[in-house]
Amino acid sequence: MRSHQVKRSKENRRKQILETAKTVFIEKGYASATTAGIAKAANIAEVTLFRYFSSKRELFESIFEPFLNDSINNQVVLDEHQSIEAQVYDLLDRKTAFISAHQGEIKLLLVEHERLDLQENYIAIMSEHVKRQLLDLKVHVDDAYHMRILVGMLLSFLYFPAKTKQEKDIFIKNTVNLLIG
Repeated sequence: MRSHQVKRSKENRRKQILETAKTVFIEKGYASATTAGIAKAANIAEVTLFRYFSSKRELFESIFEPFLNDSINNQVVLDEHQSIEAQVYDLLDRKTAFISAHQGEIKLLLVEHERLDLQENYIAIMSEHVKRQLLDLKVHVDDAYHMRILVGMLLSFLYFPAKTKQEKDIFIKNTVNLLIG
């Protein structure tokens, strides 16, 4: 019983550190955030933070790996009872909702990507994933130009989020029309 409580406590502590670090990274950026500042914000000693994460970079990557996997794994489910237009609409609706819900994380990744020399270009990965999902729906976006436009349109929700559901619906419907013609 005691070992189960200790394990749960360690899991809770780790989650607490990750949530606090995410907030600090989003507020200050990677370069300005310090492990001492993150520990202070989490109300723990810095040495405690290092029991869970060996470096600031490992902490940063531990925050964003699951987030990125969630964004990529947000699959389109083919439904032969829905029109292609409705399925593409659903895909774009999910992507814009994800972007709107995770503005801080996405902005941080865009800003820090070059500085951290991240192995993965997450925007390119997400772009390829959307392209594959569109191809699964038999919507061909073969050239880089059109994918840049689509990704740019989706990322515009970072800085110009829709103020109403109606505005978002119009945006998505117009985008579907551009894709399908």
